[in-house]
Amino acid sequence: MFSRLPSVLFIFCILIVTSNTSFASSSNYSYSTTHNTVGEWRIGAALGYGQIDNPIVDASEIDLYVLPTFAYYGERFFIENLSLGYALLESDEVVIDLASRFNLDGIYFYQQDPDLLAALGFNGEFYRQPPNPLPVERDVSYLAGGAMTFTQDSIDVSFRWFSDVTGVHGGNEAEVSVYRSWHWDDWQIALEALVTRKSGRLVDYYYRVNENELGYVFDGYTPASEAINFSVFLSMRRTINDNWNYLFTYKHTYLDDVISNSPLINNKGVASYFLGIEYYL
Repeated sequence: MFSRLPSVLFIFCILIVTSNTSFASSSNYSYSTTHNTVGEWRIGAALGYGQIDNPIVDASEIDLYVLPTFAYYGERFFIENLSLGYALLESDEVVIDLASRFNLDGIYFYQQDPDLLAALGFNGEFYRQPPNPLPVERDVSYLAGGAMTFTQDSIDVSFRWFSDVTGVHGGNEAEVSVYRSWHWDDWQIALEALVTRKSGRLVDYYYRVNENELGYVFDGYTPASEAINFSVFLSMRRTINDNWNYLFTYKHTYLDDVISNSPLINNKGVASYFLGIEYYL
């Protein structure tokens, strides 16, 4: 369904990778939620330089120079970049949301290097050479589900579950995260630890390779189960004035062996960072 996203849409999908998007309008899980007014749009952009690793074999890193962002918070309905949500329950200690977002696995294939198939020719065991191999392509899926966040002082503990609603792979993701923020004078620092479980159907769709794609019958890799990835996220901001901030973000995801052993993948981890200055209207 989302096999080839327009360039602008792709940029907003990258925002999901480089930011710790929240799922509740009252949470301090993301910076934008601490500066919103109910019923108003919040629009901004970060200028600087950053990079996202692309774990796909022979694919180049994704360079970032501008990160646009937008958000809207109603009484219950909210938009954060390309994520939509609705707050079912909201208090000082607990927030329960319905939410949706893009799946990130398909984003990497959007930037796939044209020489991917040639590089893959050196991976795994093979026999019988069928003619006219097909390119490796994967659709981007959109997920919908729910989130529950428990808040105590500056610590958030969140549980999330999302399922494919676009009919791309029929899989799902489940997440558990712990988020902690600190505020000192003009500085805002946040750390997050995240565990993501990807279902077997999702892993099979994105990381299994079939014989028509490789140009031969591949007999070296079959994803046997679900995958569990671990991520850490760091965000640092220094306030300049009401509209401007210095910004640094870094995220590293450790890929499960079920994913990193795929002949499509050449890294055991995915790192991203961005350093620059951001402006909010």
